[in-house]
Order: sequence, then structure tokens, then C-alpha cells
Amino acid sequence: MNAPTTRKKVQKKCKIRGYILKVDALEEILSFVSCLPGPDEDEAIDLLLDQLEHESLKSTIIDLGTGAPGGKPSNRS
Repeated sequence: MNAPTTRKKVQKKCKIRGYILKVDALEEILSFVSCLPGPDEDEAIDLLLDQLEHESLKSTIIDLGTGAPGGKPSNRS
């Protein structure tokens, strides 16, 4: 996939899961995903985001939003 399409896909998937990305985090994710061309890109993005759910997010480049998309409270702790 081309870079703009992949960038939008990463941003959309992160937003759906309630993550707020800074530019540095987005660039790192895109760098990781670019190593896995083709249909593996989607799986790589999903696996990365699944792993983030198990990590404590005290980073300054990625934050878990205060609520789920649509303004509904998030089930995440």
C-alpha cells in the first residue's frame, strides 16, 4: 500500500481504539508497518495495537484517550 493510505489506516485504527497519537508515534508505527508489505500490514497494525492494550502507557508520544469515540466512556482502565 502507499504511504498516505497506510497513514490514514493507522490513524483510523488508533482512533477507533481510543489512542491519541503524536507525530513521533505515528512515524514509528509507519516504520514498523513498512517492513511488512501487502496484506501483512493490517495484521501488523492490529497486533501492535493489541500489544499496546497490555502495556502501561506512560509515554509522551501516545496516550489513551479519556473516552471512546463518540464521547462514550471507555471500558479501559
